[in-house]
Amino acid sequence: MHTRRYHREEKKLDARRSICRSEPKKVYNPQNTDQPMVLPNASFSAQETVRVQLEALKDCNEPWANHGIQLAYEFGYDIGGLDPSMYFGYPKDLYHQDHFMGQFGNQFPEMLNSSSFEILGEEAGEDGAWTVDARVIGGDGSSEKCVRFHLKKKQVGPRKGAFMTYMIETLKPTPA
Repeated sequence: MHTRRYHREEKKLDARRSICRSEPKKVYNPQNTDQPMVLPNASFSAQETVRVQLEALKDCNEPWANHGIQLAYEFGYDIGGLDPSMYFGYPKDLYHQDHFMGQFGNQFPEMLNSSSFEILGEEAGEDGAWTVDARVIGGDGSSEKCVRFHLKKKQVGPRKGAFMTYMIETLKPTPA
């Protein structure tokens, strides 16, 4: 008698489990992707670090949607922690990749699917920091933005020794 009741209870439990295990709707989440094609590496120079990011942003949605922005996120110096980041030139919470993706598209639309870019120069600063200036021509061919990448080398962790983007600053156009 005890086993029959146990089996009946088990069947009820199985029925409830099947309801809970119904197939969820497929929802697109931009974070459910592989690692970017290139990650920060201690062998990259300051200029190579910027070039890798600009190349990925030039074809932002190849090999998958928002790959270029995801790669830029991976190259962020102080992104992903709970402290505000200075990546966009002012303190901003970037502990979620979604926050970064939205802000990057708003702040630097010319970099996304740009038609071309040019590295203008680099300069070593104090404490191992570097700046790399670049000009980016938007995908429409008419918009242009000059930016300065502020780079620092990571001191700890798996990316130790790699140049990382601490901040991207928009430069004011110089009169012709």
